[in-house]
Amino acid sequence: MEILDIHSSTERSIYEYFGCLEEQGVLPISDDREYQWTLSDDSVFFWEADALKDGKLETWYDSYILTRSNGSQRVYRREDCTAIANDTQTGYTPLSIFSNSKELKNPSLDLMRDLHGDDEWEPKLNNQHKVRQSAIAQFLK
Repeated sequence: MEILDIHSSTERSIYEYFGCLEEQGVLPISDDREYQWTLSDDSVFFWEADALKDGKLETWYDSYILTRSNGSQRVYRREDCTAIANDTQTGYTPLSIFSNSKELKNPSLDLMRDLHGDDEWEPKLNNQHKVRQSAIAQFLK
Protein backbone atom coordinates (compact mmCIF):
# COMPACT_ATOMS: atom_id res chain seq x y z
CA MET A 1 0.00 0.00 0.00
CA GLU A 2 1.70 3.17 -1.25
CA ILE A 3 0.25 5.57 1.35
CA LEU A 4 1.55 3.38 4.19
CA ASP A 5 4.99 3.27 2.55
CA ILE A 6 4.99 7.09 2.37
CA HIS A 7 3.95 7.32 6.04
CA SER A 8 6.68 4.90 7.16
CA SER A 9 9.33 6.68 5.11
CA THR A 10 8.30 10.10 6.45
CA GLU A 11 8.25 8.88 10.05
CA ARG A 12 11.72 7.35 9.65
CA SER A 13 13.00 10.63 8.17
CA ILE A 14 11.71 12.55 11.20
CA TYR A 15 13.45 10.16 13.61
CA GLU A 16 16.67 10.42 11.57
CA TYR A 17 16.45 14.25 11.57
CA PHE A 18 16.31 14.34 15.36
CA GLY A 19 18.94 11.61 15.73
CA CYS A 20 16.74 9.28 17.75
CA LEU A 21 16.17 6.46 15.29
CA GLU A 22 18.31 4.06 17.31
CA GLU A 23 16.64 4.85 20.68
CA GLN A 24 14.69 2.13 22.44
CA GLY A 25 11.14 1.94 21.22
CA VAL A 26 9.63 3.94 18.38
CA LEU A 27 7.19 6.47 19.79
CA PRO A 28 4.22 8.00 17.98
CA ILE A 29 5.00 11.49 16.70
CA SER A 30 2.97 14.38 18.11
CA ASP A 31 3.14 17.71 16.24
CA ASP A 32 3.03 20.24 19.10
CA ARG A 33 4.58 23.17 17.23
CA GLU A 34 1.51 25.30 17.94
CA TYR A 35 2.23 25.39 21.69
CA GLN A 36 4.49 27.60 23.75
CA TRP A 37 6.64 25.47 26.02
CA THR A 38 9.39 25.28 28.63
CA LEU A 39 11.51 22.59 30.27
CA SER A 40 11.81 22.22 34.03
CA ASP A 41 13.81 19.57 35.85
CA ASP A 42 12.21 16.32 34.63
CA SER A 43 9.13 17.74 32.87
CA VAL A 44 8.02 19.62 29.80
CA PHE A 45 5.22 22.16 30.24
CA PHE A 46 3.25 23.48 27.27
CA TRP A 47 0.25 25.71 26.67
CA GLU A 48 -1.70 27.50 23.98
CA ALA A 49 -0.34 30.96 23.14
CA ASP A 50 -3.36 32.83 24.50
CA ALA A 51 -3.28 30.98 27.86
CA LEU A 52 -0.46 33.18 29.25
CA LYS A 53 -1.94 36.42 30.59
CA ASP A 54 -0.14 38.88 32.86
CA GLY A 55 2.59 36.33 33.61
CA LYS A 56 0.06 33.69 34.73
CA LEU A 57 -1.11 30.60 32.90
CA GLU A 58 -4.79 29.75 32.84
CA THR A 59 -4.40 26.26 31.36
CA TRP A 60 -1.34 24.14 30.63
CA TYR A 61 -0.23 20.56 30.08
CA ASP A 62 2.78 18.78 31.49
CA SER A 63 4.51 15.48 30.92
CA TYR A 64 7.51 13.70 32.39
CA ILE A 65 10.53 13.50 30.10
CA LEU A 66 11.58 9.93 29.37
CA THR A 67 15.17 9.04 30.20
CA ARG A 68 17.74 6.67 28.76
CA SER A 69 19.23 3.84 30.80
CA ASN A 70 22.15 6.15 31.70
CA GLY A 71 19.72 8.70 33.21
CA SER A 72 20.03 11.35 30.48
CA GLN A 73 16.83 12.88 29.19
CA ARG A 74 15.46 12.06 25.74
CA VAL A 75 15.46 15.65 24.46
CA TYR A 76 16.64 16.17 20.88
CA ARG A 77 17.40 19.78 19.92
CA ARG A 78 17.80 20.95 16.36
CA GLU A 79 17.98 24.47 14.93
CA ASP A 80 14.26 24.87 14.29
CA CYS A 81 12.53 22.34 16.54
CA THR A 82 13.04 20.20 19.63
CA ALA A 83 11.69 16.67 20.00
CA ILE A 84 11.00 15.38 23.50
CA ALA A 85 10.13 11.80 24.37
CA ASN A 86 7.59 12.18 27.14
CA ASP A 87 5.19 10.25 29.33
CA THR A 88 1.75 11.81 29.68
CA GLN A 89 0.89 9.46 32.59
CA THR A 90 -2.12 8.24 30.58
CA GLY A 91 -0.40 5.38 28.77
CA TYR A 92 0.44 7.61 25.80
CA THR A 93 4.18 8.24 25.35
CA PRO A 94 4.73 10.39 22.25
CA LEU A 95 7.75 12.03 20.71
CA SER A 96 6.44 15.61 20.96
CA ILE A 97 7.90 18.09 18.50
CA PHE A 98 7.96 21.74 19.61
CA SER A 99 9.00 24.87 17.72
CA ASN A 100 12.13 26.45 19.20
CA SER A 101 10.71 29.90 18.43
CA LYS A 102 7.94 29.23 20.98
CA GLU A 103 10.19 28.06 23.82
CA LEU A 104 10.07 30.14 26.99
CA LYS A 105 13.74 29.88 27.97
CA ASN A 106 13.85 31.88 31.21
CA PRO A 107 10.44 31.68 32.83
CA SER A 108 9.89 33.65 36.01
CA LEU A 109 10.15 31.83 39.31
CA ASP A 110 6.51 32.71 40.03
CA LEU A 111 5.37 31.13 36.76
CA MET A 112 7.38 27.97 37.47
CA ARG A 113 5.93 27.76 40.98
CA ASP A 114 2.44 28.00 39.46
CA LEU A 115 3.26 25.26 36.94
CA HIS A 116 4.59 22.98 39.68
CA GLY A 117 1.68 23.83 42.00
CA ASP A 118 4.12 24.61 44.82
CA ASP A 119 4.67 28.10 46.26
CA GLU A 120 8.09 27.04 47.59
CA TRP A 121 9.36 25.23 44.47
CA GLU A 122 13.01 25.92 43.61
CA PRO A 123 14.81 24.76 40.46
CA LYS A 124 17.14 21.82 40.90
CA LEU A 125 20.78 22.74 40.56
CA ASN A 126 23.06 20.40 38.68
CA ASN A 127 26.34 19.38 40.32
CA GLN A 128 28.34 22.03 38.46
CA HIS A 129 26.17 24.80 39.89
CA LYS A 130 26.34 23.25 43.37
CA VAL A 131 30.14 23.20 43.21
CA ARG A 132 30.23 26.84 42.08
CA GLN A 133 27.77 27.86 44.79
CA SER A 134 29.83 26.03 47.42
CA ALA A 135 33.07 27.64 46.22
CA ILE A 136 31.49 31.11 46.31
CA ALA A 137 30.12 30.49 49.81
CA GLN A 138 33.59 29.40 51.01
CA PHE A 139 35.18 32.47 49.43
CA LEU A 140 32.71 34.83 51.11
CA LYS A 141 33.37 33.44 54.62
